Amino acid sequence: MAPDLKDFVPEVEQSYKNTLSFDYGKLPKDKVKQFDYITAPHIESFDWFLDHGLPGLADSIRPREFQFGDEKTDDKYKLEIESITIEKPELKTEEPGRTRQIYPMECRARKINYESRAEINYILTNTTTGQSQTGKKEMTIPIMVGSSKCNLRGLSPKKLVKVKEDHYELGGYFICGGNEKVIRLLNMNKRNHPMGLFRGGFAKRRAGYQVNIVIRLYAGSCRIRTK
Repeated sequence: MAPDLKDFVPEVEQSYKNTLSFDYGKLPKDKVKQFDYITAPHIESFDWFLDHGLPGLADSIRPREFQFGDEKTDDKYKLEIESITIEKPELKTEEPGRTRQIYPMECRARKINYESRAEINYILTNTTTGQSQTGKKEMTIPIMVGSSKCNLRGLSPKKLVKVKEDHYELGGYFICGGNEKVIRLLNMNKRNHPMGLFRGGFAKRRAGYQVNIVIRLYAGSCRIRTK
């Protein structure tokens, strides 16, 4: 259960004399844990996307069958996704083929995206001859600060300061072009739970529309649809 908002306010008497203290501005450890409740839904949601959503997407995509020509004698092919993998953010060095870890602060200073490499492995099969070949497609994907693929995950406060980050970095946002971006979470209906609505505006959209509707969100392991 999330803590009461009153618990976020440090129990310190308001006075200018407090600014003379060496520990002024430092939050107690118990207050830092309470602030984690703010970003935890964002980080946990993105972790599920990286660890379960994307890898499971390869199994939910049906193989695509096609042929390049219109003649019946042309070879037919089948393309299927084998796996989807996400790496941690890296930056190419001057040495060919060498990379190094990159941290959010460097992305802010250089005005670049905090992103990592995504690799899609696929199998292309010639169903006419039975020959198969594997391939891969590389692209980049933004990485949320503090997520399971972030290079800051698991670092102690001293190591966070060493890489020029705040020692109480909470994460839960992206870095695009050097700017911090937050994607606001939206509430969704409970899965497989019908909900009835009455809205007069629906009947005005088109002939045959009614004011009563039923919304149901149903999903498998990785599929979400609204009907």
